Amino acid sequence: MSSQLPHKPPVSAQLAVALAASLWGTWSLFLRHAERAGAIAPAVEVFVAMGAVMVFYLPSALRAPWPRGDQRRLIVLIVLGGLVDGVNNLCFFSAMQHTTVAVAVVTHYLTPLLVIVLATPLLKERFPKRGWQAVIIALLGLWLLLRPWESAAGTAWLGAALGAASAVFYALNVIICRSLQSRLGATQTLVYRLPFALLVLAPFIPKGGFVIAPHAWGWLGAGILLPGLLGAWLFFRGLAKVPANLASVLTLLEPLIATLVGTLAFGEKLPWISCLGGALVLAGAGLALTTPAPKAASEPQ
Repeated sequence: MSSQLPHKPPVSAQLAVALAASLWGTWSLFLRHAERAGAIAPAVEVFVAMGAVMVFYLPSALRAPWPRGDQRRLIVLIVLGGLVDGVNNLCFFSAMQHTTVAVAVVTHYLTPLLVIVLATPLLKERFPKRGWQAVIIALLGLWLLLRPWESAAGTAWLGAALGAASAVFYALNVIICRSLQSRLGATQTLVYRLPFALLVLAPFIPKGGFVIAPHAWGWLGAGILLPGLLGAWLFFRGLAKVPANLASVLTLLEPLIATLVGTLAFGEKLPWISCLGGALVLAGAGLALTTPAPKAASEPQ
């Protein structure tokens, strides 16, 4: 896998990734209101969101020309991209069922470190020293923001393991999507993986899982339009011109926004140490935005 990017990605592309991550951070606003009408299985929520994104963007993807070249490799990447995306979501939502949201999110967002490690051999991207500083600052801020040390014991280790597993699959998904976008457009990369992700999710949908109150469907629909459709479109548009490792750092804005939504919309307490953590996440993201893009480690083969 390899990809060519300009030395300095456009600011608009970086902002698109940052805005997508911010929109994803608002999911709880829609899901919690939907769940007030009754419990909804996490697999159902993810399946509905992914399915809606696929159906909405499918006509645009089909209009785009199919690339020439190594078809077998392209199809393998599409299938793998869908499978790892589905497993990523299953692991993450399972993590939140076995431990606190804080532990699940902190372990899930080991992703930037994993992407940086994988991007050099797989995408031929080097990560500059300043980028490492941005990652360390942002991850430290995330740790302080979510305060995982306050979590109860019990099944916390199982939840942490599932969260870490989701980080591995999330990182692989970012790497695969960047590689796909060297041949496919943003919409095609988004759409063609989703049927395989849905196949992973389908066995985990409980019987009668789609029987949801009309009020809940309204909130789910709003979530699908904003963090779902718009967030996915912005992320893949930005990822086409932003290195995978930089994009993964910018996605750390998602837990920051999610925490702010919890505080402002649901009255969750935010102690001073979490405020400090949030400031560090923003500082890390800001440093990442001003970091020059990594140069290719070698020419694409």
